[in-house]
Amino acid sequence: MPDALDTAGILAATHAIRPRLSALVGPAHAAQLDTQLADALTHPDPTQAAAELDRLLRNRPQTRAFLRRVLADAPHYRPPTLDQETQRAADSSRGVALAGDSGVVDADRFICPDPDCDYAWHRPSVGDTVRHCPDHAVALIPG
Repeated sequence: MPDALDTAGILAATHAIRPRLSALVGPAHAAQLDTQLADALTHPDPTQAAAELDRLLRNRPQTRAFLRRVLADAPHYRPPTLDQETQRAADSSRGVALAGDSGVVDADRFICPDPDCDYAWHRPSVGDTVRHCPDHAVALIPG
């Protein structure tokens, strides 16, 4: 096992990846992985929860890459957007390079209003509808 796990980063990556699982691993695997992630999040010890979440996220190349990108953004732990990743991959395959560096664009963060829930979601665009917490089925609030 590597040095100490970045517990905060792994927890942030887990919350960020859950709404994106279908796009990353496909609908057939997304439900099972989401259930496993949700179960691991209920562990009372955050360090042990992070270790299990880290193991689950590193099992698939797509989730492993997502985890690495979130951890690389410490201490903010912002998730990469799938659209940016898709566009970047498409541009690199065509040899297209954009002029300059657009830098990181902040996204609105929404959280579950349940005080015992750590679920968070970053809205990629102002026009996107705010989601519901997958664990509590309540609308997320700015946070």
